[in-house]
Amino acid sequence: MKQVAALLLLGGMNLCVAHYGRASDGGMLINPRSAHTATRLANGRVLLVGGLVAGGSVTSTCEIYDPATNSWTATGSLNQARDSHGSVLLSDGRVLAVGGAGSNFLLISSAEIYDPSTGKWTLTGSMSVARVLSDPVALTNGKVLVAGNGGDAKSSELYDPAIGTWAPTGSLSQRRDFASQMTVLTNGRVLIAGGHSQRVGYLSETKLYNPATGVWTKQGSLANGRIYHAQVLLPDGRVLIAGGVVNPPSAVKVTRSTEIYDPNTRLWSSSHPLGMERFQFTANLQSNGQVLAAGGNDDPTAFALASLEQYDPTSGAWQTLAQTLATPRTAHTATTLFDGSIILAGGTDASGKLIPSAELLAAPQ
Repeated sequence: MKQVAALLLLGGMNLCVAHYGRASDGGMLINPRSAHTATRLANGRVLLVGGLVAGGSVTSTCEIYDPATNSWTATGSLNQARDSHGSVLLSDGRVLAVGGAGSNFLLISSAEIYDPSTGKWTLTGSMSVARVLSDPVALTNGKVLVAGNGGDAKSSELYDPAIGTWAPTGSLSQRRDFASQMTVLTNGRVLIAGGHSQRVGYLSETKLYNPATGVWTKQGSLANGRIYHAQVLLPDGRVLIAGGVVNPPSAVKVTRSTEIYDPNTRLWSSSHPLGMERFQFTANLQSNGQVLAAGGNDDPTAFALASLEQYDPTSGAWQTLAQTLATPRTAHTATTLFDGSIILAGGTDASGKLIPSAELLAAPQ
């Protein structure tokens, strides 16, 4: 978690457990890790990529979770070790890993492709600038968009899997140094929110990218600029933003605040806050249309949480679950499987140590 920590310095009622489903052992990772990525493959397995391992070293190792056997197996290693990078599933079933940080905190511009049929990674075209904590998204046309989070943090570019190269696209017009997030809306446009600018601080301005024109347009502003928040597309097409780190005039602060973006009005509105402050947590849309928030931190100087909360888009309320994680964790990944269950992998625990285990949270009952 060294790179994440360094970047940070820069810048109700309980539900019955039966409504949610029980947790179970999700197997032991081959290499305990944090600041990695997790991507669900077309065959339903989950690919963990890179991250930080024992001693805080950056790793090139990768492994795969098989829900059928509830076990992890090693697969091909990256050509370049990286953490705090981005990964995304391509339309042809391969996985693209981009950017991140390597040894000595050096940012990376390279990208590589994982082929599930061979279990091997192959270098592909590099981005025009190095980017860290990027959030690549696959567009409906099959291309991949990255924006900000790099040496030229106003730029954005498109990767074309058919030819393996990147091309520039619209400028954000304002720097977003790290930790912004993007969401592909139901109409195919892309919303970017959060992030940091050394000139402005934590950003409240949000923008929308139109793939047809390659242009970013300004949307309504967040009430609270933030980083390390959760961002989820809801079933009705709205976007939920929750938690994260905000920067009031006095000091950096972890927040409970929650906001909703409505694509019809292109405006943000406040929703009910989380039950507790959290950042570097995960949030997954569940099969019942609600959002599950898991783990994270409640203070930049503290360590992981075990609590779980569930957001109901209809009422706009969060409810704290009676159930908790078996192991408090932050900087982990949480991936929704085909059956609606969620596999949480890696991260660090309440003492700051890497977690060797994974947890499987059953689908809501």
